[in-house]
Amino acid sequence: MPSTKFGRPPAWEVHLSTEARDWLISCTTDQAALARVMSSFSFIFQKLEIAGPRVGEPEIKKLVATQGMWEARVKDPTGAYRMFFRFGRIGDRRIAAVAHGRKKSRQSLPRSVIDLAQRKVDAFLAELGANGFIDQEQ
Repeated sequence: MPSTKFGRPPAWEVHLSTEARDWLISCTTDQAALARVMSSFSFIFQKLEIAGPRVGEPEIKKLVATQGMWEARVKDPTGAYRMFFRFGRIGDRRIAAVAHGRKKSRQSLPRSVIDLAQRKVDAFLAELGANGFIDQEQ
């Protein structure tokens, strides 16, 4: 089982799909920006391991009109980057399953992008064998 740098198992496990990982390492061609964006997402994922949904804004935000989907948010001079995920459980382990990423090109993401992210996150949860979802209160 993974552990935090404090030697204890994380309260939450963050799982990235292969597609999400591939997107993250290629989300921009600017190498300096890529380093900043990857570092920022890494920090958010570390916070998620400790606090889950209590991380809150501006790092994560629950999306309205979705089936429990959230976005991890990074703002950089090169743009706004988003990674989409849901919270769930695998047995007694609490998880965040991250399965899609996107660089925003306008103020709000089109509904088609949100719907695609929802399908990918749901499929990744099924692949992980997640047997239920929890909301931010658990």
